[in-house]
Amino acid sequence: FFTRSGVLQSVHSFSGSTLGPDLIAFFAFVTVSSIALLIWRVPILRSSEFAKTGITRDSTLVINNLLFSAFTLIVLLGTTFPLIAQAVTGSIVSVGPPFYNSFSAPLGLALLFFMTVSPFVTYGEMPFSKLFNALFMPLLGALVVVLVTVLMGSKDKGLIGAYGFGSFALFGTLLRLYRTTTRVAGVRERRLLVLLRSLGPILAHLGVAVVAIALATSTAFGTHTELKIRPYATSYFDGHSFSYQGVSTKVTPSRDSLRTAIFVDGVGPYYPSISQFGTNPQVVGTPSVRAGLVRDVYLTLDSPPSTASSAILLGVVIEPLVSWLWIGGALMGIGGILATMTNVIRRRSKHIEDYPSQTGEKESDESAVYAGDAQRETSEIS
Repeated sequence: FFTRSGVLQSVHSFSGSTLGPDLIAFFAFVTVSSIALLIWRVPILRSSEFAKTGITRDSTLVINNLLFSAFTLIVLLGTTFPLIAQAVTGSIVSVGPPFYNSFSAPLGLALLFFMTVSPFVTYGEMPFSKLFNALFMPLLGALVVVLVTVLMGSKDKGLIGAYGFGSFALFGTLLRLYRTTTRVAGVRERRLLVLLRSLGPILAHLGVAVVAIALATSTAFGTHTELKIRPYATSYFDGHSFSYQGVSTKVTPSRDSLRTAIFVDGVGPYYPSISQFGTNPQVVGTPSVRAGLVRDVYLTLDSPPSTASSAILLGVVIEPLVSWLWIGGALMGIGGILATMTNVIRRRSKHIEDYPSQTGEKESDESAVYAGDAQRETSEIS
C-alpha cells in the first residue's frame, strides 16, 4: 500500500497508481478473515506444554510460525522505516538489499531446518536422542555436502550454510518420500488417494529445498560481462561463444525495435534489442534469454551499432540453476494443491479411515517408523 499509493517512492509505484486503496482493502479482508478463522477454530485448539526432556511437533510448529512472523516484521520495518525517518528527522533514508539479506538469510536457514525436522517429530514428547537417530542420514548427507563445498575452495559462509541447510532439507524430504511410498505400497484400498495425500506436503517441502539450493547457486556463481563484437565476429566468455550476425529493425503499431542477431554456442539466433514506443524519445532495452536446466544466458544490447558495419556492446549475464527456481516453485504449488484436494476428498468420503498425515493429530508414518511402532501404523492404515 505504501509503495503503490505513492506515499513512498518506489520502482513499483507506477507514478501515482490507483492500486493503493484496492491493496489496503485486500489486506484488511485477509486480516479479518484470518482472525475470524482463528476464532472459529478456537474450540479445537488445545494448549500444550513444551517438552521438558525432548521435543514435540507442537513446539516445532510454534517455532516455524514465529520465524514466519519475524520475516513479516522485517519486511514491514524495511518498508516503513524510510517514511518514519523522514517524518522524524526530515532526511531521506533508503533501505536496500543489505538490510534484508542480513535478516532474511539466517531466518531462511532456520526455516529450512525446522521445516525438515518437524515431520519427523511426534505430537507426543519425543526424546532428542530418538530424533537424532531419525535424522542421522540427512545430517550425514548435509555434512558431506558442506565438506565438499569447503574442499572445492569456497570460503563464503553464506553459501556454505545455504548448501548445508538446503541439502539437509533435500535429503530429509527424500527420505520421507522413500518411507512413505514404501509403506503405501502395503495399502490395499484407495492406495492412490492415500499416496497423493501423503505426497502433498512432501512435494511442497521438496520444492522449498530445491529453491533454496538453486537460489544460493545462482547468487554465488552468477557471472556477467560486456563484449564488444563486430559483425560476423565471435567473442568468448565463461565457456560460451557469442557470434554477432547483423542488425535488423522491426516496426509494429506500438513500437520500433532495433534487433541484433546473436548466436550462442552456434545456436540461435537470439534477438536482444532496444525499442522506442510511439513518440516517447526514451529507448527501452529488451533482453533475450537462452534458458537451460544447468544455466541461463541473458543477452542485452548495451550499446547499439552506429552503422551496419560497426561493433555493438553486448551485455552477457550467466546465471546457473535459474530454471530450478521455477521447478521448485511448481513442486510447491503441486504439493499444496494435492494436500488441499486430498484432504477435501477424504473428509467427504465415509469409507476412508484417517490415514496418518503430515498435519493431522496422529503421528505421521515417518514418526511411527522412527519410533519403532510399525505395527500400530499398519493397523491405522487398515
